[in-house]
Amino acid sequence: MKLISKSHKGNIVKRALAIAATALLLILSAPAPAATAIGSDSCHFTSMSYYGWPGGGSIDSGISVGLTRQMKTFEPFKSDPACVNYENTMTGTARESVSSQGEFTWMLYGYTIPTDTECSVGVSVNGMPWFSADAQREGAAWVVRKTYDPSQTDSLKPLLQLGGNELAAQSDCGDFADGTTYLTAQMNVLEDSFGDFGGVSINDGDDYTSTTEVNLNLSFDGIIAQVAVSNDGGFPKNQTKVFTYKENTVAWTLRATTSKLPRKVYVRYRLFAAENDGTLGQWEKFVYSDDIILDAESPVITSMRVNSTTSRATTVLDKVGKALTKVKTISVSAKDDRSGVVALDFAISPASSKTVRATYGKPINLALTKSRNTVYIRAVDAAGNTGTWKPINTK
Repeated sequence: MKLISKSHKGNIVKRALAIAATALLLILSAPAPAATAIGSDSCHFTSMSYYGWPGGGSIDSGISVGLTRQMKTFEPFKSDPACVNYENTMTGTARESVSSQGEFTWMLYGYTIPTDTECSVGVSVNGMPWFSADAQREGAAWVVRKTYDPSQTDSLKPLLQLGGNELAAQSDCGDFADGTTYLTAQMNVLEDSFGDFGGVSINDGDDYTSTTEVNLNLSFDGIIAQVAVSNDGGFPKNQTKVFTYKENTVAWTLRATTSKLPRKVYVRYRLFAAENDGTLGQWEKFVYSDDIILDAESPVITSMRVNSTTSRATTVLDKVGKALTKVKTISVSAKDDRSGVVALDFAISPASSKTVRATYGKPINLALTKSRNTVYIRAVDAAGNTGTWKPINTK
């Protein structure tokens, strides 16, 4: 193993950072003269970058973090240890709504490259072709750029997917073999915040649920790296799970055994680090929460009464001609100690797949065929639980 002194190692690291800075400078602006471009007199490279989502890559913008890039040096004279076999790769992260709005740049850079070199580049995303182009010479660089144009059909967005994406560039520079390379870089695409303001909602803000299995809708500012969810505000390990953020809705299991009717969920968010390099930052101190009433018990019908009426029907069970139709007033009382009774279902039999629903709370004028002597009724509560079918005589 070859040992490197701390001072020499530091110089190599600084030089490597200088290369990265040079590449970024060239990507975001016109190539600088040799006298001002740091390290450009000794380091030569090929690179592929995707950058410049709205917000300029700032975490504060809440839109992008990091830079999608792979850069490899080549040195025909092996003159500088900081340039030999150096590779710089960065994984970018963007929200889905703006993930296709950046600028792609492929670059071949170096002062020893023959001026008559010609390069063609083909770019793919997740193994599917995106575009191809011939590189244009700009000083000591050969460059291919593709800038997002809102007036043109977006050819990138259909190729992207939630989660990890691979951008790849295959170049062919003819006799200049160092320019013929295959570069790949990764980009994470995340779903946008569920809402406009920071918080969490259970089942999109529902008041009740009939099961402990729910969905949590996540709302936040910035780009989230992780989210911690717990059934306890102290975030104990046995009640807490940490998710790597990808989608704005995650499945969660409420606490099943507790004397409290409302089940509460607590959420904390973790942003990326302020350096904008894709590393994890600190957990936010603010804790968001939401609660929902768990009602797993079915409502119960306590009484039913039927009367003849000449009034018009408000609910139709059997659709038959007027001469074959009768209308009955059905009065039902039911109870549910948690979410409350909100509706009644009517059917011709307990096994029937066809039901008619009416609002609970007042008598229902039910239209049915004159030959129908029995109707089945069940109660429905606000959590979606349905009670047992009960028959009523409609002669």
